[in-house]
Amino acid sequence: LTYRPYSGFGGLIQNESFGPLSITKVYGSFAHHISITPTTRIAMGASLGFTNYRFALERVEFNNQTDPVAQAATPGRIWPEFNAGVM
Repeated sequence: LTYRPYSGFGGLIQNESFGPLSITKVYGSFAHHISITPTTRIAMGASLGFTNYRFALERVEFNNQTDPVAQAATPGRIWPEFNAGVM
C-alpha cells in the first residue's frame, strides 16, 4: 500500500496603519505532508517574507525641532523573517 505525499503553498499580504505608524507584511509559505501509515503523517512547513515598519515624521509635531530624538528618528525599517516547523 502506497501513501502519497502532498504539498501546499500560501501567502499573506497585510497592510495596517495607526496615526503616523504603518506596517506592511508580505510572506510566502510552503508545507509538505508525508504519510507514514494511514493514520499518521509528518508535516513540515516554512515561510519567508518581510515586515516593513514606517513612521511618518512629517505627521508628528515636536515641541523642540532640535531634539536629538526627533533628528535621529528613522522613517522606516525592513525586517526579513524566516519560520520553519515540523509536526
